[in-house]
Amino acid sequence: MSILLPDPHREYLTIARSVGIDPEVAKRIQIPIGKGVAGEVFQRRQATVGQHASQSADQPARYSTDIYASMPLVCSAMNETEVTVGVLNVTERYDNKPFSSAELECLNLLCSVAGCAIHDALNRRAREEARDSIVVALAQLAEHRDDDTGKHLDRVTRFCVLLAEELGRSEKYRAVLDDAFIHDLQRAVPLHDIGKVAIPDSILLKPGKLTPEERVIMQTHTEVGTRTIQSIIARTPGVSFLHMAEGIASGHHERWDGNGYPRGLAGENIPLAARIASVADVYDALTTQRVYKAAMPHERALQIIKEGTGTQFDPEIVQAFLTREGDFATLAKELIDTPAPAPAAPAPTPALTPELAAVSA
Repeated sequence: MSILLPDPHREYLTIARSVGIDPEVAKRIQIPIGKGVAGEVFQRRQATVGQHASQSADQPARYSTDIYASMPLVCSAMNETEVTVGVLNVTERYDNKPFSSAELECLNLLCSVAGCAIHDALNRRAREEARDSIVVALAQLAEHRDDDTGKHLDRVTRFCVLLAEELGRSEKYRAVLDDAFIHDLQRAVPLHDIGKVAIPDSILLKPGKLTPEERVIMQTHTEVGTRTIQSIIARTPGVSFLHMAEGIASGHHERWDGNGYPRGLAGENIPLAARIASVADVYDALTTQRVYKAAMPHERALQIIKEGTGTQFDPEIVQAFLTREGDFATLAKELIDTPAPAPAAPAPTPALTPELAAVSA
């Protein structure tokens, strides 16, 4: 049995779920819509039923003997109103008996129910992906206030993924840092500095050292960001990456020794994702040019992070960083900021003839 769904452009079908098909075979299957048994069934919105082995020669362009290994078979479209959602294949029945009318009617009913359910699930997924994209786009928009290229978010996110992957190799974190955690991490990290939208330009873009008073104002971006994300969570509860984003926004300036801000959390009381983001964010801040400083060489940034082991940073995360520091250096070069070109000088305005001057007036 297999369920085949179309790609986003509805050009071909792939196997979404299957029973009795080798997983490696299932991964390779791509059926152009309109071609082969499943492709034609999807296009015609009508089932194909083969009850006897003699019918196999009449089947159009079988795309894999691993799927259509024997008769009887049923290949039925899963429809929702006027939209074809996918195809259900049932083949190689264990007793080789033809499908009865009652069984075919049951399969038809299953396809109708499944078609509606899958259509609803795909629409819900599309809405969720659109929501996630809008949230991240807002974070990128906020970041453009002090980062014209927007690459800071890309770098820090990918640095965090490197650290999470490396930590996930350890016995301690293997069960925690799974694919779901990394999936959420990729969406949550871009929101870490969203609270900076509330910081005045005179402080955020200041080309020199901040005064103690200005530093206090700058530090409020963690609390503003936390409240902002909490307000989103209140409207869309149950979104796991937003809960992670809240922990990162509030905790990425906390320190392992408890001397950070805004709450003075220490050790593992700081959310794991925030401890990961802290190392990634500091490395990026050290190795990129800012309005108030030049970029630092990778080797010097490496030394500073090592010196922060056990005081500013979680020692286990620093060790993961040291293991993957070569990947950090490579990624930093790949995503290096390029200064925006200076705007072209406006062309001189030509002198108006008396006639044009009169019209302009």
